Amino acid sequence: MPLSQTGSYTNQIRRIKYDADDLDMVLQVITYRCQRPKRGLT
Repeated sequence: MPLSQTGSYTNQIRRIKYDADDLDMVLQVITYRCQRPKRGLT
């Protein structure tokens, strides 16, 4: 049981890390797109 637990735990950490990286990219794109129209309006 401990072996499978550690395995799923590492998988979870890996998933969280990848999700964080994806979120970072998405946030960058969103902020970039959100800033462009504001600059154009002002």
